[in-house]
Amino acid sequence: MASNHRTGFVDLDVDTLFGATEDVTHRSSRNLHTNYPERVKKYLAEALEQFNRRNILTSMNKLTKRTRRAGTCTPKMQTKYDNIDKEAREIMLKVESNFVKTFRFTTTWSVPLIRASKVTKFWNLRLPMENGRQVAPSVLESVRASTDIADFTSSKEHVVVERNLARINL
Repeated sequence: MASNHRTGFVDLDVDTLFGATEDVTHRSSRNLHTNYPERVKKYLAEALEQFNRRNILTSMNKLTKRTRRAGTCTPKMQTKYDNIDKEAREIMLKVESNFVKTFRFTTTWSVPLIRASKVTKFWNLRLPMENGRQVAPSVLESVRASTDIADFTSSKEHVVVERNLARINL
């Protein structure tokens, strides 16, 4: 089902509610990434609690049933939908901000320092992989691509040496 909303618990079929519509909105940029399962679990639990506390799901189900019974969406129903949508969006943004760490740098980093920090980050991600832990491939590749590290298929000992060198250079 196509949707122009942030990921959430309610994905509305706008064609059922309002008839054929044109999707004119772009997907919003988000800070919550699903590569971190524990963060996602906490986000979902908190968002669901807030949805339940404010009866979002119940209200949406009632509105959907009323719309189906009426066979159309009246202006009053549209207003109710807009209010539910706004409240759900506010909940998701608030909960998202609770689980996303943001860093603010007060000083400008030099290019060599930025590069050294990315190299260190790369090898810090690689070492847990050598110990059998899962690291999101997209995260690892993103960090690798921002450095000049060409190939990272190596032994655990090599990864440890590279990480230690990166820490020294940092």
